Amino acid sequence: MTMDYVHNLMDYYDPVVESDDPEDIPHFKDVLIEDCVCTGGNIGVVIHGLKDKPETISNITIRNCALRTQLKADLADCEDVQIIDGGI
Repeated sequence: MTMDYVHNLMDYYDPVVESDDPEDIPHFKDVLIEDCVCTGGNIGVVIHGLKDKPETISNITIRNCALRTQLKADLADCEDVQIIDGGI
């Protein structure tokens, strides 16, 4: 999960226009990811919310997932993220 997707919709070098309108800010919350396997990647879970706005990605639970990667997780600007190993 990442909020850095704007550049996928435009030329990467075009400036990003920021908005202070709360209706323009997406939120990911109350998400459960369960019983997954991630094998061979560099990072098992990447969660990056909007810079200095951790509430944009909140209450995320990753449960009973086998993360067979070099780094289990890369978390930034998010809140209440739980990664619960289940040993699958």
